[in-house]
Amino acid sequence: MATRISLTYRGMDGSGATVKEARRDAARKIEAALGGSYEPQVLAVGDCTAILFRRPSGWTYGLVHAGMETICAGFGGNETREEVERRARKHVAEVGWNRHNDREVLAFVHADDRRELERWMRWQRDYDFARREGKDDEQAREYAHNQRGVAQGAEHGGE
Repeated sequence: MATRISLTYRGMDGSGATVKEARRDAARKIEAALGGSYEPQVLAVGDCTAILFRRPSGWTYGLVHAGMETICAGFGGNETREEVERRARKHVAEVGWNRHNDREVLAFVHADDRRELERWMRWQRDYDFARREGKDDEQAREYAHNQRGVAQGAEHGGE
């Protein structure tokens, strides 16, 4: 088994077959961390806002919802900016959906995420309908689960 050198060079971890390669690995990571854009982006739907920002470790986002005292932060990691933005859009869409802004929410997310979001919204409406009909949480979840795939979201107040 080949020996692998791990070290910290100028505050960054690096590894390689030799000390020289490990330092090069750390230097490459430093360049990657400091290069590129750090410009934040704000995304909002309804009462929910996400702030995408970059740390030296990569892109992440924080979530703020009107009326919340705390901010959820730290969603992200080794993903690209585009991957983090797509995930943030899905998160904001779910939290910012108010059961009356379907078109806005569906237009907000990536095209490939719309079908899944529509199913989720339909499930939420079916669950709400069951609760209004007097079912307890477990019964309402079962009802909503059994309605999946059936286009009944509009029956319960959808657009």
